[in-house]
Amino acid sequence: MAYNIVLSCSHGDMPAAESLKAALAGRGNEVWMPWDESRPGERWAEQIRERLHAADVVILLIGKEPDREVRNEWSLVLQETYRRSDPVQVVPVLLPGAEPPSFVDVQAIQVDGEPIAWEEIAQQIEAPGRSSFHWKTTDRARSELSERLDRVEKLARTLPGDADPTS
Repeated sequence: MAYNIVLSCSHGDMPAAESLKAALAGRGNEVWMPWDESRPGERWAEQIRERLHAADVVILLIGKEPDREVRNEWSLVLQETYRRSDPVQVVPVLLPGAEPPSFVDVQAIQVDGEPIAWEEIAQQIEAPGRSSFHWKTTDRARSELSERLDRVEKLARTLPGDADPTS
């Protein structure tokens, strides 16, 4: 299955992002990065919002020192994915030396050593059954609702036929 993917990273991590984009595109996925179409004077937030409405997967490529601009971008990405009525998979990919983000509770893909096996990472991103994005929150009601939805989603996967919630 081909995915529509949004890939976000710091400017300093652009070479790694281009390598990951090439590996994902080589597998038939459509991959968009915010600077792909940005021209001077354009509102980047509007472009991201438009792309997120069609995205199946959002990749947060996290390096050692994410810059302020990408942190703002991630904030926008997380706000928009939270507003969506249908689930989106948010996949953190940690480059060597990067710390896991505190704002998501999904398993990150850890990139170790050189050379980086981008094809293997692309395959992991496409792995079926990956959890949808969930907010970490101190709001008890929202946390309980998230847990209940997780249980319903897991139960639905066990049902035969067309009950697959991911299709």
